[in-house]
Amino acid sequence: MAQKYTIIQDTSEKTPLIFPSHIVLSVGSEPPEVLPKSQSVQLDVKVAHLPTGDYCLEGLSKTCLIERKGSLSEITSNLMSSKKERTRVLSQFDRLAAETDYPILLLEGSPTSLKTPNFRAPDPELAFDNLIRELALRRIQWMLCPGYSRSIRAATGSIVARQLIHALSAAQKSF
Repeated sequence: MAQKYTIIQDTSEKTPLIFPSHIVLSVGSEPPEVLPKSQSVQLDVKVAHLPTGDYCLEGLSKTCLIERKGSLSEITSNLMSSKKERTRVLSQFDRLAAETDYPILLLEGSPTSLKTPNFRAPDPELAFDNLIRELALRRIQWMLCPGYSRSIRAATGSIVARQLIHALSAAQKSF
């Protein structure tokens, strides 16, 4: 029988990721010279309020939380438009780092969008550099969701599910 995980998606997500109903994971091996095996796991998604973050495994928010930001324009607005907004988002990052062992920020947008100026992000490289610096100071990992299409949101959902489950495995091995 396949192991089952429930992913909690925060109620505030307007355009949520699309998660598969099951995935096949690589299961670590001991000793390391033995090739890893695979395991099929079932995934369910439950929409519920999360005080911090946008995605986690049910009951395991202390292990891994993923916060999603919609675009570099959103980051520019958050970090570079006003002291009040900057303070708000940095306290959000502080909470994310303090409340979980594996904090991750998921930024939506393509690598080229991180370099392309627009009216909301006139200096995108400076905004992105500011973001990376603030994440590094808080030991928050980041990952990129390179677009908004249904297929990209589904592929990213699969990656996020794997990240949440493997963070749980890593946390269990550290005890």
